[in-house]
Amino acid sequence: MSTAIDMLAVADAVATQFASLTIGTAVTGGTAMRGATAREPNNIPATPYVVVNLPSSNDVNDGSYGRIDITHDFPVDFLFSQASGDHPRITESMLAWLGVLVWALEAANKLGIMSVVMKSRIVSYEPVIVAYGDVRYLAWNLTVRVWTESNYQPVAA
Repeated sequence: MSTAIDMLAVADAVATQFASLTIGTAVTGGTAMRGATAREPNNIPATPYVVVNLPSSNDVNDGSYGRIDITHDFPVDFLFSQASGDHPRITESMLAWLGVLVWALEAANKLGIMSVVMKSRIVSYEPVIVAYGDVRYLAWNLTVRVWTESNYQPVAA
């Protein structure tokens, strides 16, 4: 019997790790995440907001003993604010958020799905401008790498 990986559950679990983040600094006065989703929205209701996008993979391996190991790279957009306004303050705030974002997966790197997720972590990030609808946002684009393992039953031809 094969076990399919529920990729929507994995994407939702990635979003959940970011959903309750908050920072409190002199720069921001304390900012809480306004939302996080693995279902791409038409508009962003409020910032900061996280959108987990469709994954890619270039590492699918037959593991030993009827197992398949897959590495998934989820592009994650951390939308900080609309791309206008006080750039020095925005830059300071985005840097304040970066450390919180990078460590978001460390405490729960199996994403609460220990049966298939071996580990997860942010493997890269870069500042970008992202458009949702007609609005452009200053954002961090994070790559969240998730290593999964699933069992399968080989069938003789």
